[in-house]
Amino acid sequence: FHRSLAKRGLDSDVSSITKLVSRSCELGTRESLSFAREVFDHSVGNGESYRSCFMYNSLIRGYASSGLCDEALSLFLRMVIAGISPDK
Repeated sequence: FHRSLAKRGLDSDVSSITKLVSRSCELGTRESLSFAREVFDHSVGNGESYRSCFMYNSLIRGYASSGLCDEALSLFLRMVIAGISPDK
């Protein structure tokens, strides 16, 4: 999957990656959340700071809305540990 993004030059475009994660989370299915997490996990190209608060929030919201509270909390803690401050 990551090679496919890289071929299109999207693996380092934070805006495209963020939109892909956000739109996938909006669907709210297990498959779309799994896809969003895969994209998120492969977006480490420039380190943890590459991931925006918005990208984290999209995935956290997707998990919480789907009743996957443990995953949402785990990702929130990962965000805080990475030094990314919650926006609200």
